[in-house]
Amino acid sequence: MAVDERNLDRARKSGFGLGLLKGMAVTLKHLFKHNTVIQYPDEKQELSPRTRGVIALKEENCTV
Repeated sequence: MAVDERNLDRARKSGFGLGLLKGMAVTLKHLFKHNTVIQYPDEKQELSPRTRGVIALKEENCTV
């Protein structure tokens, strides 16, 4: 299987390598980013004081 020089030139001009480097930069940025994770059953998430735990459903807005 011979390599066509025209295809290689087109790939170089289209910026394939630049796009690949940008994608790898995004991947590496997210790889080393510190995420905060809650271990749910053991730790509870702090809720704001305005949270009441009530579902706000108005019957007049229902279609059924």
